[in-house]
Amino acid sequence: MTTIHHDILMPMIQRKTGEPNIQFFPKTASTSYLNGSVVYPDGLGGITTASYNGYSPLGIIQLSVSSTSSDYALTTKVPIDVYSPKTDTFTFDVTGATPTASMIGQSYNLNLAKTAVDLSSAVTNGLVRITSLSGTGGVTTQYSIIGVFNEVPEGGSSINYVKGVIPDGQVAYDGSITTASPSTLTTATAFFTDDMIGKRALAVSFLDSSTYSIGGTILTVAANGLSATFSGTIAQTVATVCIVVGTDNSAALTAAGNAAALTGANIYLPPGVMVLTSKWVIPDGIGSIIGCPPSVPQPIAVPSQGSCLVYTGLVGAANEGFIELGTQTSSTAPKRTLTVIDSVAIDACNRYETALILKTRRSQLRNSVVQRGSITAVKVSGGACRLINNTCGQQNTGNVVNVGGPDTKIFKNELRQAGGGATSSAVVYIPGASNCQIVGNHFWNGGSGVLTAASPNTLAQNIRMDTSSDAQNLTIVGNTFDGVYGHHIKLRVTGGSAVLRGVTITGNNFFQTTGFPDATYAVCNIEIGAGTSVRGLTFTGNTGRCFAGVNYRAMIEKEFSGTVTHDTVGNNTFLECTLPFYNVSGGTWIPTQHSNNVVAPGGSTAFSYGDNRGSLAQNGGGTVFNIPHSMGGTPTKFYVTPGSTDAAALFYVTADATNLIVTYKAATTGGVNNITHNWQAWL
Repeated sequence: MTTIHHDILMPMIQRKTGEPNIQFFPKTASTSYLNGSVVYPDGLGGITTASYNGYSPLGIIQLSVSSTSSDYALTTKVPIDVYSPKTDTFTFDVTGATPTASMIGQSYNLNLAKTAVDLSSAVTNGLVRITSLSGTGGVTTQYSIIGVFNEVPEGGSSINYVKGVIPDGQVAYDGSITTASPSTLTTATAFFTDDMIGKRALAVSFLDSSTYSIGGTILTVAANGLSATFSGTIAQTVATVCIVVGTDNSAALTAAGNAAALTGANIYLPPGVMVLTSKWVIPDGIGSIIGCPPSVPQPIAVPSQGSCLVYTGLVGAANEGFIELGTQTSSTAPKRTLTVIDSVAIDACNRYETALILKTRRSQLRNSVVQRGSITAVKVSGGACRLINNTCGQQNTGNVVNVGGPDTKIFKNELRQAGGGATSSAVVYIPGASNCQIVGNHFWNGGSGVLTAASPNTLAQNIRMDTSSDAQNLTIVGNTFDGVYGHHIKLRVTGGSAVLRGVTITGNNFFQTTGFPDATYAVCNIEIGAGTSVRGLTFTGNTGRCFAGVNYRAMIEKEFSGTVTHDTVGNNTFLECTLPFYNVSGGTWIPTQHSNNVVAPGGSTAFSYGDNRGSLAQNGGGTVFNIPHSMGGTPTKFYVTPGSTDAAALFYVTADATNLIVTYKAATTGGVNNITHNWQAWL
């Protein structure tokens, strides 16, 4: 049992109005508590001691716990008088100044010792707001006050707009930064104001060719508002940057997440840009995080409206995210599943490897903007997560979405700008996760969303699946794929006897833009090592084109010595495509079942593969005429009929893996393109 020390002194904070609401919560082990002090939720169902300027307190502890308590090192439950922001006021001891009537309505924080309210300086959205004066009060000070824990206007949920959050971030898109000590930030239009002095600032490039960013603090502001000195130092002048300035909201958001996790409450974010200087780890068990819908400028930059979280702190640690939703990736216990982030913009400004990590099972990202991790925009670690109707993008760097959790669903998103030259770069990168569905998205790769010769994304795929162990059920349906400097879809299976089962690629539209090297990349590339296989590939109903002058190398191609079995390829149409099927390592590879696949090299007359057909005119005068059938193997059935008067003579037809061979009994009549044959063949 917790040892209760009856204090000789009166508690520093006591309830004034409202009914006591005593509830018991586990205390933090090996932590001292003073009767009458403020406590906060720890995000794990217990309490922790308050910081002097924290937000969203749980209530007032009703006993003292010291290092001599018998359960000091344990997490036994202790009584907390949980406050209600609607009805409760409290009497607070004060320090720093004598209370005066002018202080009523102002807000203040605790002193550093957390034993009294510090009246030496009013603050914006402090911990306590004074409602009246109490006169001589607690024995530790001569005076006390009556006040409430400060509230921000309501957001209409079980937890109001995040207490203490100041969404005052300001964004300028016409900025530049010059080398100096301190450096100077400038803007083309008046932007800087005196109240920005001391606030965190970040200069970040939003051009597609750069991921430059530098953080610091505003030191001085010019009278005309066109420039400010800045504590960040750089080695070069950058002519075009986006400048973000604002109050640090890290502590307020962390406290709100901890509070919401206790009851499964929602967090409502106010409109505006909220600057953070540290990562936000959101505990398991909260309800939803709901913001105001953002707008998305072109190109992707800091959204200027809605609820936007922007990271301006130091470069984050490896393998971490700016926003991390949850701490558990596999637990299905209550309070560890189904958290939704809705209508929130998240921008890591290239200063964390990942902008958002979804760890909680069945969590969802909806109607949001996530961008500019230094490697990845969104990483899915938890199982059965959903990404629905979002805009996610990089700046030609790394992966846009990294799917590490099974059963992930990616529906109706705008996904763009992966790259950076790494062989594994992709808009959606799937390192071995099974049961992934990618449906109805728009993939828009390359500079400003469209690949150009000046901004190539070498070896960046739109979708890449890598697995070295058995995986299954990859569904890619109804998507639109725009320019990419590589294969649109890459399936790579390594690792001895690994098998990828059940790949469905159906009803997609593919387009390749200018700057793409001719006949170099395929629509779908299958790389399978010795002993591995892809079983059950369905590639049907897809269409595609290339920019004039370039071609896909093949509709589907296979690399290395693994096998593709039980595959169905049919009813696809690809203009500007050299071959239907191609084996990069030599030899032939033909799908098990294939029919009605139309390709047209160079956008010329289309040929159908499976039951290929066509018409070819050649010069007369000879006896043997070769008709290329481009089937990748020797047809099992074929016929040729005369298509012109000069071709109407006795002949017979044979076939090999390349041509239908028409041999006449006698030399044909000489002429230019006067011998025409109509033909059809089947494998």
